[in-house]
Amino acid sequence: MSEKTGPRTEAGKAASSRNAMRHGLTSMKPVVTEADRPEFGALEAHLRFSLAPTGFLEELTYSRILISAWNMQRVLKLENALLEYSLGEDPLNHPDTEKQAALYQRYYARFEGSYRAN
Repeated sequence: MSEKTGPRTEAGKAASSRNAMRHGLTSMKPVVTEADRPEFGALEAHLRFSLAPTGFLEELTYSRILISAWNMQRVLKLENALLEYSLGEDPLNHPDTEKQAALYQRYYARFEGSYRAN
């Protein structure tokens, strides 16, 4: 019988913690790739300028708005990728993408609700 105990190093544990991540939309932290850093930075700066948060509560609200807005943009990108995959056909009517498209719509509604609430 195998005596595997899982990762032991910090690097191994960090890598293992990302094993189940598919799209990062349920992550507690915003998922920002290297390619997305400029776009995320611009959104962050525009929101900070517009909202001008001061104090702990406003900073917390600002962070929630930032993450919600970022995730709404990510969902739209994922939906556009589905549209390309389904060759221009509505992803909700395409047998290969309908479940994924419906999931993305639920995520978008969730993030939009959080955005509006904050």
